This record gives sequence, structure tokens and C-alpha cells, in this order.
Amino acid sequence: MRTRSSVFVVGSSAAISLFWLACNSGPSSSAAAGSDGGNTTTFSYSPQGCAYTVSPPATLALTDLFADDATSAGDPTSAAPERVRLGLGGNSDLGKAGYADPSTTASFTWQTAAKNHAAKVKLGTDPNNLSQVKPGYVWTTPPPTQAIGSSEPETYMHEVHVCGLTAGSTYYYQVGGGASGAEVWSATQSFTTVPASGSIIVGISGDARDQVSTFQLAQERMRDAAVNFQLFSGDIVDIGTQESLYEQWLDSIWKDPADNTKFVTLGQQYFVPIAGNHENEAARFYANFSIPGSGDYAESYASFGLGAAHVVLLDDQPIATQQGSDHATKELAWLDTDL
Repeated sequence: MRTRSSVFVVGSSAAISLFWLACNSGPSSSAAAGSDGGNTTTFSYSPQGCAYTVSPPATLALTDLFADDATSAGDPTSAAPERVRLGLGGNSDLGKAGYADPSTTASFTWQTAAKNHAAKVKLGTDPNNLSQVKPGYVWTTPPPTQAIGSSEPETYMHEVHVCGLTAGSTYYYQVGGGASGAEVWSATQSFTTVPASGSIIVGISGDARDQVSTFQLAQERMRDAAVNFQLFSGDIVDIGTQESLYEQWLDSIWKDPADNTKFVTLGQQYFVPIAGNHENEAARFYANFSIPGSGDYAESYASFGLGAAHVVLLDDQPIATQQGSDHATKELAWLDTDL
């Protein structure tokens, strides 16, 4: 099926370069969309130094939402951070406080094999002096109750948002945390915030669901091109309710297959996707990535600036298939205001 999502880039073409890599579509297939299970919980996380809050929509039915409590005893295996992702937080309302800004803000998302409340990032501009320490929050993503992937286990997620960074600067970081003396930290990775002006290279790709090896090759080229920011137009995996697919695809771009001590792009470059039709609007998709947004339909639409360009991400499935619904109406009203 065709990806139902849109990425608009509005601005001066002289100020921004777009590096486009499209993966082959492959045979189309469809998955039965099912409701996600678990108990709904109202939760709000206010990142230190940020002018926005993170409140996962209740419709995602995420469970066990807790702020970092610095008490988890760290087991070197079960608490080891896996598939560390670099995303973007912030509000989706242009001109308001906390509006998403990849030149000064970053978010870090990862998984662990077992449940714990450790969610911290330590970072700095010197790999030997990670002096900034910021807390985050954790949650459990349940499998869908009725869909492919319903027999797969729940996943244990951790996320930290950091604001007040310097534009165009390289930072080194580790994620993890835990009780004093029993912390477990990831390997050190690095990333560079988007420059506020000058040359900016944006990598755009989409429809990676056919072959994980193709996705890996495309990401290796993104790494070699040293893009400043990646946009993904939807359909990262074939069936968005199936967590095991995300883990395969993300594993392939996390640690370098040629050298396990190095990395490809995951956790090294900003990666902000928007849902396509294969994502099935599933909690699994939204839980795996950090996308700007707030409100009942957070992360189904967003915008932010990249230098002189204004970027809009829009999942148009509600508009196409749920015409007149509250979701579609609010998306269109937001888009009208944003543009």
C-alpha cells in the first residue's frame, strides 16, 4: 500500500540541501488494525529547563508511567540500554513557548530487557566530561489486543528530553541511570545539534518496510553524507503493531555491523518520522520514536524550523479515512494555522 503521510518543506532552497533516499516499495500487504491493550494512565513529564511538557495520549494505553526515581538496582544485562534513538520533543504550535527546535533541543529514547525506573542522560561537549545530567521518564508499551503482534511481549521504554543546547554543537552522551553505585549506562554516542543558519543537509527517506538490508544501506549513506537531520515519511516496517520488526530495523542502524564499537545513524543523527498507513496508528510506533506534539493526537502532526526552512509532518490517514472526525478536523485546523 502507498504510504499515507506527508512531509512538506517550505523555505529557501539555497539555505538547505535535501538528501533523498527512497527504499523500494516491495510487495504490498495489509495488517488488521487492532486496539492497543493496557490501562490508560494520565501522566505528564516536564523536562528540566524546557518550556513544554510531555503527556502521552490516553488512547495509546501506555502503562507503568513513572518519572526517574534513581532507585532502580542496575543489572548489567537486563538494564542495559538498547537501540538508543535521537529524536525531537517540543510543542507543535508555531510561535508558542516550547515550540520544537532541533538547534537547541534533543530527546533520547531507548529500551531495556526488563522493567526499571532508570531514565537519565548525561552529556557534554567533551566525551571525558559528561557533566550535564537530566532525568526523564519510563513506560511500558503493551502489545495490541487484536492485531498481528498481539502475542509479542510488552516493551520497557525510557525517554529523556534536553533543552538549552547550543546550535551547531557536537555533544557526547550516555543514557541509563539507576540507584547510586548501581547505575548502568550505555556506550558513549555523539550527535550534533542543527545549525541555526548556514548550510544544513536534511536526509529524507521512507517506505523502508521491504528489506531490512536496504534500510541499513540507506542509513549508511545518510551517515556518510553527514546529514544534520533525518525526516522519514512513513512505513518504516510492514506491520506497525509488530514490535519485533521495529527491533530488527533499528538494530540494523544502531551498532555498525563492521565494528560493534561504532554506530551507524541510530542515536547519532536526529531521526523524526511520521506515521504511514503501515504504522496502523499503533502504540508500538508512537512509543518507539520521539516526535514533537501535544494534546489528544500528539505526534500525528508537527512542524519545526530547519534553518530557513519550515518543515511540516502530517499523517493524513485520519483526513483520508475518517473524514469529519475530531482527529481529522483538528489536524486540518492545525495545518491551516501553521501554514
